Amino acid sequence: MKNKNVKIILSIFILYFVVMLILFLPNYLRNKYDNLYILSGNFVKIKYENGTWSNISDSKDYKLKEFTVYDDNEYKGVYKLLFSNRFYLYDFSSKAVDYTGPLFAYNGTLKLNVIGIDHNNEMSESDIYIIQNVLASLDISYTDNFNLFQKVDLDLDNDGGLETIYCINNYYVDNISDKVFSIIFLHKNNTNTILASKVISMDQIYDEPSFEIHKILDIRNDKKYEILFTQNYFGQPEKECAILYELSGKRKEIANFCD
Repeated sequence: MKNKNVKIILSIFILYFVVMLILFLPNYLRNKYDNLYILSGNFVKIKYENGTWSNISDSKDYKLKEFTVYDDNEYKGVYKLLFSNRFYLYDFSSKAVDYTGPLFAYNGTLKLNVIGIDHNNEMSESDIYIIQNVLASLDISYTDNFNLFQKVDLDLDNDGGLETIYCINNYYVDNISDKVFSIIFLHKNNTNTILASKVISMDQIYDEPSFEIHKILDIRNDKKYEILFTQNYFGQPEKECAILYELSGKRKEIANFCD
């Protein structure tokens, strides 16, 4: 009887172990062996390796490797890359290829879907009302005098309804009447969630960073979206660095490449 009970317990343990392997081993192996290399603009170079995000410090991660390239928001093709103060593209005949807008490129085993950013947004009455509420929550008087206004509408939760991501900035405008600010926030169901913000005095604008959305991404192509935005300093483009934030689910910071 005792041996029978031991066999039952052992069988249950083995079954449990097998189930855990089936559930978690594939994700573990994907995290361990999947990789992704992202280049954005002239200075953002980041990667995902061995389950960890970090800045790219070795040009071997991209030098003359094949990358899927976007010229601003437009898919351009697959090219080899070099970097010398800016990125250079080469086709498969080693011929240099021109591009006009900010470059975005990626390479790796992880699937990636890229959602572009419209640079020609106009503020609607609804946008003004939403921004008024966000500024009021930060004790800032309303202004529509921005040097940067970005807006992205996207169904983040796959529920058929659109959420909106905003980026507003008044660092370098004339006649600032109140505080200086740079804010990225998400508007969903009449609720605003601030993802990043700087509220400073005017004499700090050359020392404190401002933010700009680079791309909305769907890493792993699983309909769980991420936002890649940058931290920028006036007159110091080489200090540009990136922050990756989860837009679906818990809406948390994934990696801060500025630290």
